[in-house]
Amino acid sequence: MRLPIINTLSSRVEVHTLFMQPTPWCARNCKGCYVKERNPNGDADLQPVTPFADQLTLLKLFCKGELAWANEITVAMDDLPTNRRQQNHMVGLFSSIMEMIHQSKFDNVELPSMHMTFHTINTYLSYVDRTKKNSDWFRESIKQEDTWETLALPGHLLNMINFSQLAPNEITKKLLKEIRKETPVNYNYLIPRNVNKNNIKRHVRHLTELGEMVDHIYLVIYKDPVGKARDLETAAKSQRNMANDRFYIEQMQKHLPSHIKNKINIDGCLKDVEKFNITGYGCSSGISRFQVWPDGSVTGCAYGDKSISKRIGMSAEAILQNIKVARQGYDFEDAPCHLVEDYAKSEERLDALKTHRVGQITKEILKEIL
Repeated sequence: MRLPIINTLSSRVEVHTLFMQPTPWCARNCKGCYVKERNPNGDADLQPVTPFADQLTLLKLFCKGELAWANEITVAMDDLPTNRRQQNHMVGLFSSIMEMIHQSKFDNVELPSMHMTFHTINTYLSYVDRTKKNSDWFRESIKQEDTWETLALPGHLLNMINFSQLAPNEITKKLLKEIRKETPVNYNYLIPRNVNKNNIKRHVRHLTELGEMVDHIYLVIYKDPVGKARDLETAAKSQRNMANDRFYIEQMQKHLPSHIKNKINIDGCLKDVEKFNITGYGCSSGISRFQVWPDGSVTGCAYGDKSISKRIGMSAEAILQNIKVARQGYDFEDAPCHLVEDYAKSEERLDALKTHRVGQITKEILKEIL
């Protein structure tokens, strides 16, 4: 049963959305990664990580619903590293979650809405390849040869599957088409920098091509880690980024085909800031949604700096306690979140971007793009 509100009087821990970043070992080194930002000067291999069994136990607690419940659970599955021990942790968690969902469907037991996020199609396929060789539930569910249906099977178990980078090639198109027969696909797209009149066609073309292949596009704005101290130069850069993001969103809403535009969802943080400016109420991080980090620490915000989550959790019980502690603060005000200030101070630069960057996009140009 889905909870319409969060009952803070309940003895069980009730949240709307639980995000889990289980490991810091992603093989990629993406610029500005908010996970590796938490350990910028150290070796990720030395960073404490909650044992795989306890991470799985935590998820099962929220699925079972006696001590805890979440309406929605999203787990980030990073690119597999070369270290075999790290691989086993990551693939083991993926396979165990899928097995739990598979069994619940067989037993007709309701779970929270289960989501996973992958960087690319290849990221997803690397987990599928390892799992189909070693998991009984997978081998019993498929034919031995690789078919699009076989490759899409884990995706079909989820309520939604997210990708952070997609390319409009034939493999991607065919696999996503198969996954979408049962599971909606979302594209998490980090808004690019420096959109201008000379490159706007390329940006419209990209979202149009990818929009035909997915069900949703979530436009992600750039964010400083919440609670991290900023100097004047860093703050000014963030305000320029905010203006760029707002300009990009306006241009896409203006020029995308209507059926693609209907698939667009704007970053919830930006919508929360706009809501705060109107109503005085901010985001729900720390109230109804929480981020669990690889070391079992917890923040309300998925972009929370390590300075506001120093309690690690090496067991499911410890992480559950960390969630209870995180509910006592409010990242949006206590940390604080810089986005309100960045939004307010981006207005002048946004006006300048509209003046200097906007080129005339005619029907002929749009026809060429589409």
